Amino acid sequence: MRILLAKIAADDLELDQADVISAFLNGKIDTLVFLIQAEGFTVTGMFCLVHKSIYGLCQAARVWYMVLDDALLEIGFIRCRGDLACWAHPDGRCVIAHVDDILNGGNRRQVEAHLATKFKIKDLGAANVFVGLRISRDRAQRTIYIDQAHYAKEILETYGMWNCNPVWIPMSPGDILEKEGDLLSPSEKRTYQAMVGALGYLMNCTRPDIAFVMSRVAQFASCPTTKHLTAVKHIFRYIKGTIETKLRIRGGSENPLVTAYFDPSFADDRDDSRSTYGYAILYGGSTMVWKSKKHKAVNLSTTDAEYLAATEVTRDILWVETLFEGLGLKMKKPVELFGDNENANNLGNGTSMNNRTRHIAIRERFVTEKAATGDIKITWIPTADEAADIFTKPLPRDTFLKHAKTLGLVFETHTCLFCFSTHKSGNALHLHLRTRHGTLIAGMVSRSIYISTSISPTCPWKESISTTTSIPTMTEDLNCLQIFLLLFLYQL
Repeated sequence: MRILLAKIAADDLELDQADVISAFLNGKIDTLVFLIQAEGFTVTGMFCLVHKSIYGLCQAARVWYMVLDDALLEIGFIRCRGDLACWAHPDGRCVIAHVDDILNGGNRRQVEAHLATKFKIKDLGAANVFVGLRISRDRAQRTIYIDQAHYAKEILETYGMWNCNPVWIPMSPGDILEKEGDLLSPSEKRTYQAMVGALGYLMNCTRPDIAFVMSRVAQFASCPTTKHLTAVKHIFRYIKGTIETKLRIRGGSENPLVTAYFDPSFADDRDDSRSTYGYAILYGGSTMVWKSKKHKAVNLSTTDAEYLAATEVTRDILWVETLFEGLGLKMKKPVELFGDNENANNLGNGTSMNNRTRHIAIRERFVTEKAATGDIKITWIPTADEAADIFTKPLPRDTFLKHAKTLGLVFETHTCLFCFSTHKSGNALHLHLRTRHGTLIAGMVSRSIYISTSISPTCPWKESISTTTSIPTMTEDLNCLQIFLLLFLYQL
């Protein structure tokens, strides 16, 4: 879907959505299915023969899919080989479907007029929320933003974390998760698994910044400990602090530039000494594909781990190329892969071979073959600029934010009237340290604003703000602009 949105942004196409009413009932099944008669409509010795693919049948979804595919084929749309839920037209239009929800890129009149002759359809107008993703556009910049702020708020409230204190990174550097520890009770274990699952949907759609820590906590879903539960709650606190974060999708050129970052963390698992690898594939500077995962086998060296990570990202690049072809896009080759290990880069480019790398399996050697055919090119990049580091280890705040922005994440910010600097928006708790006016901490506790200050002589508010101020409010959901206004009125 992200690649499709990038094409729509690049071509400045209209983006609309529609909903098919009672979609499954539009298909006819080709097998004999009988139902027991409903209560109150019973005829002795008789059963109901099913003609339509009613909801609840195992084949209903596939029957509806084939009916929709046939309808789109009639007006010239061709199903993409890279994504069977996506259709493209030779004139550049495209359609993506999720069950009965349809996203239409291009002139919707012809598509919806034709589908209306086949099904009962509801026109929902310009797309704003699709499969749980909130969509906004800047057509002048040919940019689309997607986020899940409403979903994030929902899961925070569901698991009692809405009033938590936010943090700025999903996992603190130095934190280590391993199997040993006090196991959770059965009910706590189910809660842990549900929390991880809820965060997984967020990570897969719009939040690559939590991919590494989600990969970590998901490994312990069968035997979580109290430390693992604390780590999951830390992720929720990070989500609370960055709830309005958006993933930016920019349109590429006619010959789109696709790049990739890849990186492993060698033998970082304390329990089995396996390595974690991660990668991101970018199109026009926007992240389309990302992954953070533990290797299936133990790596014998950092070169081995880096080379296998390059293999994994190459496989997904080939899939992206297939999807591009289906959408009528051309990919500029060779695709540049950025890695920070020169030995692995030389091995991948086919310019190095020695007795310490002969053990690498033949199936992994295809990355060297793709480099030889000009499909990819592995380029060295300084570790400080290796954006894939965010998928392999917990990072300090500044490094983490740098890589997150490289991946196209946009953190909503505002100018604070307390310290006149820029902060993330959507936070109930603001920590302003080492500001131009000293140290100032503002927070919400039990519907009251608490302000404590260590003010320098140059602070313009030093006469109006006491050392400690408490102001009762009607809500706990305030930003610092609202806090400032309430404080100002309180002093009057």
